[in-house]
Amino acid sequence: MYVFCYVLICLIFGTTFLAIKLGIVAGGPPLLFAGIRFGGAGVLLLGFLAWRKFEFPRQWKVYRQMFKIGLCTTTIFFGVMYWAEQYIPSNLAALLNAGTPVLVCLLGALQTRQKLHVTQVTGLLLGLLGVYLIVGKGTVEASGIFLFAVVIAGLAQVFSAWGALETRKLFAAGVSPWVANGFQMLFGSVGLLIASAVRGESFAEVTDPWGAFGSLVFLIFVGSILGWGLYYLLTAKTNPLMASTWSYISPVVAMVVGALWMGEAFTVLSALGGVVVLVAVAIVNWVDWKKLLQEMRGKDRSFVS
Repeated sequence: MYVFCYVLICLIFGTTFLAIKLGIVAGGPPLLFAGIRFGGAGVLLLGFLAWRKFEFPRQWKVYRQMFKIGLCTTTIFFGVMYWAEQYIPSNLAALLNAGTPVLVCLLGALQTRQKLHVTQVTGLLLGLLGVYLIVGKGTVEASGIFLFAVVIAGLAQVFSAWGALETRKLFAAGVSPWVANGFQMLFGSVGLLIASAVRGESFAEVTDPWGAFGSLVFLIFVGSILGWGLYYLLTAKTNPLMASTWSYISPVVAMVVGALWMGEAFTVLSALGGVVVLVAVAIVNWVDWKKLLQEMRGKDRSFVS
């Protein structure tokens, strides 16, 4: 069940970057588009959970924690990614997201005050080389705005990684992964809608209503409710590192669907950079990943929440 859940997450998240791009190409204002996606998904999911009589948290500090997670993983992270995909291909956005497991590893080491292993340092250095190959001379659309979008999309991974680590505390307190997902999406959508209003975004910018609507429906039901629900469930049953490693696989999925659907392509250098980045993140987390797999083999745990 772990493997099935993990593979499904990889496939879903590998296609959501393209779905975001399609919505933006259809004229969807990025922050308004993201706000409606997560707000709609949060309301629908929480409504369903309430109908199914799921237990909601009773302590305000838990809601404050979910608000902070929503602010980081939904408002900031996805706000940046939606904006950046106006200027970078969807497959590159997915590739940059492969840095999340590295940051989960680093932030986790800081929290536990453990020293990094030499293989982890090697992986980090390789990752820097890979990023240089992606955004260096000769890569696609290496304009000023392109490079800026790449940089801030990369920095946004810090907030995604922090949120991945913090959600584990919610699960330790007995919060259902589905409930946590619903509230963090709902809280995060508020920030996105406020930012959208400040920027003056409106539906008047939409040029292809059906394209934008189709993208939004897919992102709400498949990308947000199912995809992130499974992600939080896997985080609760394993750990944040294991769950975040979907971003090793999703760039490959994103490259394939991006090339087939929108004709997106990488240069030789950027493709090589992508391989280097994926190798780097695997090296950084290899020891922890191998340890986790050994622990999972030794336990017979139910995957039912």
